[in-house]
Amino acid sequence: MLKLAGLVAITLSVSQLENAREDGGYNCTTHEGMASELKKEQYRPTGKLLEVVGYKVEVWENLVPDGDRRPDRDRFAYVRHTDEEDCLIRTKER
Repeated sequence: MLKLAGLVAITLSVSQLENAREDGGYNCTTHEGMASELKKEQYRPTGKLLEVVGYKVEVWENLVPDGDRRPDRDRFAYVRHTDEEDCLIRTKER
């Protein structure tokens, strides 16, 4: 478990990070495409960048209040960066 500035406890498994491309539940695309998609989902970058098992992981926050946010939108989204593409890592963290 990782701590992010006291805001949220992040649980990202090694398998989530390493298998993001192979698992159909994750969306992988270009850096620009990922940013555009997250903004459509009303996420904004927090400016927090973590290094987890050799991957850079960027944290985005959904600013819609908890009671008003769609149930399929978590409060935080995690984006694994590689040189080729970004992969959205969905978790159960709220």
